[in-house]
Amino acid sequence: MQNIITFLRRTAVAVLFVSFPFVCAQAQDDSSNPPIATNSMKAVGLGELNLRTNDYTVLPPITVSTLVSVEYKGKREYTIRIEEKDEEVMLKYRWSSSDKEWELRDWDGIIKLGFLGNDATLYTPKYATEVAGRLGLYRLIAQAQAQGADGIVEPIISTNMAKNGKQYFFKTTVTARPIILKTN
Repeated sequence: MQNIITFLRRTAVAVLFVSFPFVCAQAQDDSSNPPIATNSMKAVGLGELNLRTNDYTVLPPITVSTLVSVEYKGKREYTIRIEEKDEEVMLKYRWSSSDKEWELRDWDGIIKLGFLGNDATLYTPKYATEVAGRLGLYRLIAQAQAQGADGIVEPIISTNMAKNGKQYFFKTTVTARPIILKTN
């Protein structure tokens, strides 16, 4: 058991174990930051755990998709939109000449971000590809947890882009196999 605990503290890419899933939201009254919900899991390699095939069950793959659009208004402003079932999430950015970076100026809705490993931090991503990928991970982690999985094996994240006028569309697909550890 001590070996498993030691291995869970290491980071790897092959298998991701749900060791610290959480959902948190930034304070609603914080006018400088939008509300963010996160799902997170630690990463650990299956080989590092020294498991035999009868120690775990690999479930059929889960695939989730996200669609994020970006509309540019000139060279100094853009809006990222995410269409959810019951709500639309919107993030408006404007170029800051003094700071030489994009700054979040307005938002609407709750941003949902997923993280692999210990990289879960509360921040607002500035680029549509990252928003689409993190939303896909958020959904994948939630579905794996709903199936009772302890983690996921070999996640694949793929993002495609299309353009229509001043709008860009980022479609991300995230696929992974949930894994359940057997207990004695």
